[in-house]
Amino acid sequence: MQKEKNEIFFYIEDQLLSKINTCSFTFYFEDLKKLHLSILSAIAHAVVGLKDCTIFFANEAVEQVFGWNPDDVIGKKTRLFYHSDEGYEEIGRRFYPILERRKTHIDDFPCIRKDGNEILSRISASVICEEMLEKGIVVMYEDITDYKKIQDRLLKSEKKYRELVENASSIILRWDGEVRLPS
Repeated sequence: MQKEKNEIFFYIEDQLLSKINTCSFTFYFEDLKKLHLSILSAIAHAVVGLKDCTIFFANEAVEQVFGWNPDDVIGKKTRLFYHSDEGYEEIGRRFYPILERRKTHIDDFPCIRKDGNEILSRISASVICEEMLEKGIVVMYEDITDYKKIQDRLLKSEKKYRELVENASSIILRWDGEVRLPS
């Protein structure tokens, strides 16, 4: 009789511990899921998860960068981020062979917003887990259009300044309150 009570007690204890562990795991998993969603929401760049070039998750910044509601891109091919089929295929040729070897890759590539406006994106991709084919990749799109425009203006300005300085070496001015050519 005592043996049966002990067996029943151990069985109940095992079941309770199992439930507690399951509940703890569920709470831990839910907290981890909330943490991941918070991290994705905090990123100001579009972040999408891809498997076979099909989007299976997208953060809220997809709307800011591309003009698409994140829910509207899930289940679609990334083709909608590129000007043409050729551009879509070119980005695949640039990224996938490198990702199979190095697991991460970054490159700049022209993209298109939902409204048809062209943007230049810095695209950063990383393989999920060890095998790209098994789990897919995570891709971040950073709109660097304004950055590149500013960079181009600075380079033009620098070039203009250098030409001015190089050509002005024969002119010498003396400043004493008035500008006049030396005698």
